Amino acid sequence: ICFSLIISIPIIILSTTLSNYGIIDESIQFSYNPTNSSIMKNLNINTDLGEIEIGYVEAPIDYCVKLEVNIEMKGLGLSGKSYFDYFKIMWQNADGLVNFSMELKAGIDQVEVLSLIKNISITVILKADLICDINVNVNIEGSIKIRVPYAVTTGEIFTTLSKGNIQYDFSYCNVQGNVTGIVNSGEISFLTNHIQYTKNSKLTFINYFGYTSIEILQNCEIGANITGTALTKTGIVKIKYRDESPNVGARFTLYNKTTFGNEVETKWIGFNRTILPFNAGQMFTSYDYPTQNNYNFTINKFYNWGEFMWDFYSVPI
Repeated sequence: ICFSLIISIPIIILSTTLSNYGIIDESIQFSYNPTNSSIMKNLNINTDLGEIEIGYVEAPIDYCVKLEVNIEMKGLGLSGKSYFDYFKIMWQNADGLVNFSMELKAGIDQVEVLSLIKNISITVILKADLICDINVNVNIEGSIKIRVPYAVTTGEIFTTLSKGNIQYDFSYCNVQGNVTGIVNSGEISFLTNHIQYTKNSKLTFINYFGYTSIEILQNCEIGANITGTALTKTGIVKIKYRDESPNVGARFTLYNKTTFGNEVETKWIGFNRTILPFNAGQMFTSYDYPTQNNYNFTINKFYNWGEFMWDFYSVPI
């Protein structure tokens, strides 16, 4: 009897545990195809969790925007369940407005759900000739990646993220509006390769505790005046600027960048450096500033907190 109990009890416990183990692996798709793509003006995404990637395609497609959600969950308590038990998903498209939201249902234990999630990805594909504003908000944790390729024109872009990374990759494209990225804890990466703007715009990056990387490569006229702002509390802001056009000027003002402290002096070729009054910071101005169109950036941090790194180059006159 004892020998039978020694063998049977673990089997019973294991069987009971495994019977409650489950896997959710599902994919959901939505699409919007108005008769005229110019009708669509706004894409709004609001989700509690997920890795969001937004891109454009030039190939002929039979939709204006397509969104695909992949949900993978594994663990105890999932037996016989689907994503409907955990998430409330909504898709709306009307009058040029596309809304997608994916939120945890009321009463769901956030900590428990995070331990079960293996992957939540949201992929958005936009038609290349579509010009619309993009608004993305991730409430809890995830990532946002936006790629704008050659010859595509994008509207205003506004992204907010509680925890995770925001990445912009703009290459030989046109930006028609402001770009804003806000993250409480994580990274922001803003990479541009020889882009143009159709009107005066603002670039705003707020990252209180993480790493912010701003890289601007410009060998053509930008077409407008750009005002930029970056803010951190205890994080790092790194700026790399390359300008090969005499019709593009640049000024970078680093507030609370003192002449002392532990920051490593990097380089600035084709720029003048000015120490601000009362040691409030330092200003770097390209030799050709002001010119036809200009970048004017202010970078802020809490006094003696955070860190700046910079690498400026402008073609000397």
